[in-house]
Amino acid sequence: MPQFAHQREKFAKLERTPGIQLRLGHLEKRKFDYKPALRKATEEMGIDYEELMRRFRPEAFYQQKGVDSLIVLDMVRLIQQGACSHIVLMAGDRDLAEAVRTVQQLGATVVLAIPEGAPVAIEVRNLADEVVIWSTQTVARLTKPFMDRFEAVVQMETDDLASS
Repeated sequence: MPQFAHQREKFAKLERTPGIQLRLGHLEKRKFDYKPALRKATEEMGIDYEELMRRFRPEAFYQQKGVDSLIVLDMVRLIQQGACSHIVLMAGDRDLAEAVRTVQQLGATVVLAIPEGAPVAIEVRNLADEVVIWSTQTVARLTKPFMDRFEAVVQMETDDLASS
């Protein structure tokens, strides 16, 4: 869908970043049930509801589904298989709270790492063993392609050698 091209580019960048596994669900077209609220608002504003509906062209919206399930499966599977001992969770949906509890009971440490200002369920924030807030600059650095980061490290080393 063309309207999501910019978002898809951002996802592609993340997918190319070593150490990050991007989990995407699927989009489902949803109808927005606006009529009861709209009818009430038109009455309160003294607007003719029927006239408004003749002119109004509602559109469906898309909602991503299935991501939480994929994240939960990954978290539990990785800990059960002994593939890691720490989970860095970059999502804060309330649906993930039980998964956080489960992997902690299995011995995992859960670090909640979120961009500043990101909405996070209080329960997930409270359950996390550690919370790391990423600045916009940090997110930009972490999502650079590997070669850009490698070249930056090489340049820093070169600068350090030149200054000593």
